[in-house]
Amino acid sequence: MATYSVLAPPNGSGLSLEAGAEFIPDTKALMALALPLLWLLWHRMWWASLFYVLISMIFALVLTTGFATLALLMTAIPGLFLFLEGNELRRKALIRKNWTLVAVIEGDNLESAEARFFYSRPISKPGIGSENLSPDKYRALQLTDNGIEFLTMPEGR
Repeated sequence: MATYSVLAPPNGSGLSLEAGAEFIPDTKALMALALPLLWLLWHRMWWASLFYVLISMIFALVLTTGFATLALLMTAIPGLFLFLEGNELRRKALIRKNWTLVAVIEGDNLESAEARFFYSRPISKPGIGSENLSPDKYRALQLTDNGIEFLTMPEGR
């Protein structure tokens, strides 16, 4: 099972927890190893992207010297670092932007972690679509292959 950190958007962002929550896995970031610069840009880590470009330029300059073999090995270091620590950098970048760490959830995959997190939260207002999710109407939520299934009470209760 993987562990996911759940971060809530800042209060003034206009996003609710359900719409804007970020689930960041506590695992290695394989895409950060394969495409480090694109991974950094995708996650809007601008300063880290700039730093990565500067480091890459320095390694490219070393390639022009007599230490080409060493420079080729050194070019893998930033990608390897992002592979190992990329999700931690992402978590810290969001916290610096006033996101709040709400919970740490375990799950087999992202979907099961989201389900565990949202099913453990109390339903406090009307929710999905036009349905009223009051506790009187719905007693349980069940995760199925097709998504969420609401187990309803018989009418008259």
